[in-house]
Amino acid sequence: MDADLDGARLWWIASGLLLAVELFSGTVFLLLLAIGLACAGLVAWGGGTVTLQMLTAALIGGGAMLALRTWRRHRRGEAAPDASLALDRGQAVHVSRWRADGTASVQYRGAHWLARCTDDTAAAQAQSTGEFIIVDVEGTMLRVRPATSSMPAAPATPRSS
Repeated sequence: MDADLDGARLWWIASGLLLAVELFSGTVFLLLLAIGLACAGLVAWGGGTVTLQMLTAALIGGGAMLALRTWRRHRRGEAAPDASLALDRGQAVHVSRWRADGTASVQYRGAHWLARCTDDTAAAQAQSTGEFIIVDVEGTMLRVRPATSSMPAAPATPRSS
């Protein structure tokens, strides 16, 4: 058995193991590291030194991870706004009580959400509870504003005495 092939086999086995772990984790980063290890195996098969093999694995695997991370950040910054968020804008939610930290818990789409008034003054929050309109969605936080009189009023229900 040739010693160079043994080094190449080790790189290929490590690459295969990393690919197997990647299948269970579902991340693309382990795939990129596995490609770096496979390239190091090619260098070993071609007779490269151990230092060159390690440098190849680090530069290709690490460089591919860095390139993907940079590309994702750049793409995320240019992404169009999520269309599903536009469906939430303009919807009404009911605020029954504001907390001291300026948030309220509201029921919306069958789940509890945190809401924060776009006008963060304590007076704006203290003056009104009731209907608020969703202005924006920031993660799990709804940005809301008080419902105005320009909004159509709900039909009055007769009260029984």
